Amino acid sequence: VTGITTYTCTVCGTTWTDDVATYTIKFVNENGLAVQTLSNIAHGNKIKFTADTPTKASDKANDYTFAGWIAADDTKYTTAEIEDIVITKDWIFKAYYTAKPREYRVSYVDVDNRVLQTETGLHYGDPIPVFEGDTKTITKKYDPTYHYVFEKWSISTTETVAGDTVIAPVFTKVEHDYTETKEKKPTCEEAGGKVKVCTCGIEQAIGETIAPLGHTDVKADGTKVPHTI
Repeated sequence: VTGITTYTCTVCGTTWTDDVATYTIKFVNENGLAVQTLSNIAHGNKIKFTADTPTKASDKANDYTFAGWIAADDTKYTTAEIEDIVITKDWIFKAYYTAKPREYRVSYVDVDNRVLQTETGLHYGDPIPVFEGDTKTITKKYDPTYHYVFEKWSISTTETVAGDTVIAPVFTKVEHDYTETKEKKPTCEEAGGKVKVCTCGIEQAIGETIAPLGHTDVKADGTKVPHTI
């Protein structure tokens, strides 16, 4: 690349021109988008990088930090090193970055969203950690029609970490099946009477109930005395 430079004699005033080589220095981001272009840099001069330091957006796996520039011959430079180069040709410098793996948290929770187990420091693509507790303790309160049996977790351990993750229990809904009846004696706080019993253990009164005794004992003659706790 050449440029035209005009000279003037300070004694006689004569002017003349001379061809002077000039160059273009380009700074581009990793994706090829321009960061700064410096044109008409005269042969033998140096340059100054004045643009903002380029950036690269994080992805699910990594955060990225600007590390420097790579020339066409794969030589790596810092900005300061480039600014110290005596320009004798065109240059293209491409930004490059160092990657830092992002860390994620995976938590298992119960039906009330209480945390049962947490693992931190996991990376994108790591296997989902296995729940180390006893799933027999993972329960959901029954209702008048159904009881609930733990079936599985909302995310399988065959899947991999893709971000911060909360894994909740999934239950199978089972209609109550009352297969037994029995007489239940009243206690201090619970009513008695005839009840039917579901396979899950829930009891439902049949007919009239006997009121709780309260904190008293009933003697053989029917009199009540204070109950000793």
